Amino acid sequence: MHAHATTHDVLPDAAKTIVLSFNAQWRDRATRILEADGHAIVVCEAATPETVFTYLKNNSVSAIVVDPYALQDRCSDTIRAWTRQDPVAVIVASQTPAMAIEALSAGAIIATPAPDSDDLGAPNADQLRKAVALSLTSRAVYRPPTSLHTLPDLPFARAEQRTIAIVGGVGGAAGLESLIAHLPPSVPGIVAMLDIHPSWLDALAARLDRVGVLDVTVGADGDMLRPGTVCLTPTDRQVTVARSADGQFILQVGERLTAPPSPEAFLRSIGANARSSALGVLLGSHDEGAARGLQIVAENGGRILVEDPETAVASPAGAFALREGIVSEATELRRLPWRILEEALTSVFDK
Repeated sequence: MHAHATTHDVLPDAAKTIVLSFNAQWRDRATRILEADGHAIVVCEAATPETVFTYLKNNSVSAIVVDPYALQDRCSDTIRAWTRQDPVAVIVASQTPAMAIEALSAGAIIATPAPDSDDLGAPNADQLRKAVALSLTSRAVYRPPTSLHTLPDLPFARAEQRTIAIVGGVGGAAGLESLIAHLPPSVPGIVAMLDIHPSWLDALAARLDRVGVLDVTVGADGDMLRPGTVCLTPTDRQVTVARSADGQFILQVGERLTAPPSPEAFLRSIGANARSSALGVLLGSHDEGAARGLQIVAENGGRILVEDPETAVASPAGAFALREGIVSEATELRRLPWRILEEALTSVFDK
C-alpha cells in the first residue's frame, strides 16, 4: 500500500480516492488526472484488491478508481464487497464489453477510455473527473436485485398502443436491470436510451434478456414497440419514436453521430406522438436536458417517474424535475416496478 501525498493544492471538499492497478504507470497516470484540479486527492495507491479492503477497514473514501484487470475474474463480487463495507462509488475504467457490463451490474460507474486511444486500458481524463465529481454529489450506489421476483401479470388494455420511455444516465443500466427483473410480460413496450459506450450495447442486451421475462433487444430503424419487450436504442445514433396510422409506436434511427444522442430530442418525440399514452422514467444520473424532455412528455399528458436521488449515483436531472414541479415526488429504485404498474393502470395513461 502506498499512501500518496499530492503536490497540488487540494480543495477542502476534495474527494478522497483510492487508485487500484497492478500497473504502476496506470496508477501514476490516474493519480495525475485525478489531482490535476484539486477536486480529488489520492490517499492510497494499491496494487491488489486486498490492499483496498485493508485500507477501507480504517479509513473513509469517496471513490475507488479501478483498472479492471486488477479484478480479473472477481469483478462483480469484489465491487459488491467494497460497497457493503463502505458506501463508496466504484469507478471502473474499462472498454471491454464483458467486463464493463459485469461491473455495471454490480453498481460501478464506468469511465471509458478515449475511443482513439492506442492503449485501451489507459484512464481517460474527462471520464475520470466526471465520475469522481458524481461521487462527491452522492455516495449511494445501485444494488442489483438479490432475487428474481416478477410482479403479477395484469390485463393492460390496448398495451400495444402505449409505451414506456426510459432515459438512464450513469448507473441507469443497473437500474434498468432491476426493473426488468420484476416487470411482467403484459407490460407495455419499453424503449430505453442509456448513456453507455456503443460497443457494450449488444452484451448489455444479452445480459438483460436473461434477468427476467421480458424480451430485450437492440433497436433498429422501423422496429415496433411491442408489449413484453424492451428496446435499447443505439447509443451512437439519434433515435426518435413515431406513431403508425393504427396507433403503434415505431423506432426511427438516424445516421451515426460524433456526439452522444440527445435524450431531450428522444423524449420530445415520445411526448409529441404518445401524448397521454406515454410513461417517462428517469434512472440514475443525467443532465437537465433529460429533465426538459420529461417536461415535454408531461406537458403532452404523459406520466413521469423519477428515481429518488438517494438511490441514484447522482441526479442533476432528477433534482431539476423535482424543483420545476415536473414530478411531485421521487421513487426509490426498489419501488419503481410497482409504480410503473400503478401508473400504467391509471385513467390518464389509459386514454
